[in-house]
Amino acid sequence: MRLGGRLAAAIDVLETLETQRRPLAQVLKDWGHAHRFAGSGDRAAIGNLVHDALRYRRSLAARMGDDSARAAVLATASLLPGYLEDGLPDFEDDRFAPDPLTEAEQAALSGARSASIGGAAAADCPDWLWPSFGRVFGDRAADEIAALAARAPVDLRLNPLRSAAPRVEKALARFKPKKDPAFPLLRRVPVGEGFARTAHLTSEAVYQKGWIEVQDAGSQTVTELALAGIKPRTVLDLCAGAGGKTLALSVFMGGKGQVFAHDIDRRRMADLWPRVKRSGAHNIQVIEPDALPHHEHADTGFDLVLVDAPCTGTGTWRRHPDTKWRVRETALQNRIGEQAQVLETAAKLIKPGGRLAYVTCSLLAEENEDQLLRLLAAHPDLKPVSASTLFGALERDVIPGYLPALAFEDYEAGVLGARLTPLSSSTDGFFIGCLQRAKHP
Repeated sequence: MRLGGRLAAAIDVLETLETQRRPLAQVLKDWGHAHRFAGSGDRAAIGNLVHDALRYRRSLAARMGDDSARAAVLATASLLPGYLEDGLPDFEDDRFAPDPLTEAEQAALSGARSASIGGAAAADCPDWLWPSFGRVFGDRAADEIAALAARAPVDLRLNPLRSAAPRVEKALARFKPKKDPAFPLLRRVPVGEGFARTAHLTSEAVYQKGWIEVQDAGSQTVTELALAGIKPRTVLDLCAGAGGKTLALSVFMGGKGQVFAHDIDRRRMADLWPRVKRSGAHNIQVIEPDALPHHEHADTGFDLVLVDAPCTGTGTWRRHPDTKWRVRETALQNRIGEQAQVLETAAKLIKPGGRLAYVTCSLLAEENEDQLLRLLAAHPDLKPVSASTLFGALERDVIPGYLPALAFEDYEAGVLGARLTPLSSSTDGFFIGCLQRAKHP
């Protein structure tokens, strides 16, 4: 496909998203099936255009004075780095290209870079979420949320159960992975700009053999923090899903103890079994959706219960930019209800002296501190473990920068947990808060 055809295809995909409100990955997949002539390079280029148009959809619309899919794609190709340094061609000899630019579009593109915008539009944030982010970040909100629009690198977690680090690094050498002293098992593959293709690591032998897992640095860190300062023998991953944190728990526990993976939805665990087999982990057991109440540890409790709670996913906008425009207030309220329910379940499954680790990939206090405050009020035998204690227990000279949780009347900032963000930690957005159950007198 030529450039004009790629731009037209990106506009078509964006328009489909607007009318059907389906996940972007599915829309792109369906477009590819319907247009078999498009090669892998074409599909990658179209995907980049659409993802970037969604990342900056609101700020581009404000600069163009036009919120259409066409304006978003044309502005993406013209204004964002790595695409068309010399501007859009005229496409006179390309019958598959979009219609020629109008005078109004030419004028808008000419003035777009110098256009003055601010607030939620400049940060590419939905209006209804702007007050919530202001509550969390204060005068840093614009910078913090704008950072969620950037492309994310491909983050990998080494699996020492399968191979030693030098051997893995040799296998990954052509991808030029970077190390970071803040994340011991992390190897980060940089991502390019514009039409640059992102490395597809899951098709590589190093992944198929289980030497690595694809996992954001923030997800690795909150899993490590959940274990910080304790050596649990029994760990329950209550909302295990596909098992990313289940596998990380096994690794960070050194293959010792038992990790029990559970989810109420069997379909979400469909990929868990092959991932466990590929990883070589021998201390992971699966608890079927309806078997938890009858499990041998249900009455005595677990040393650690990890709640990777369902949430709005506001911290993952770098990787899933379409979700920021699809999430609604009703979805937030639904997630809040589900979080409260799963936390109550988790609270009953912690043994005396045990820990509950609450994790979300959301940056909203409504899904984080507010939930912990509610649980603490209902369970006076639970006490928070401060973020400084968790980070200190990692015994690492270099730790990721992090934003402490909000301060409340009865709690200092950081006591209820910590946030990781793209701006402060170079990770996706995550929250973790740990609670300890009192031992029997």
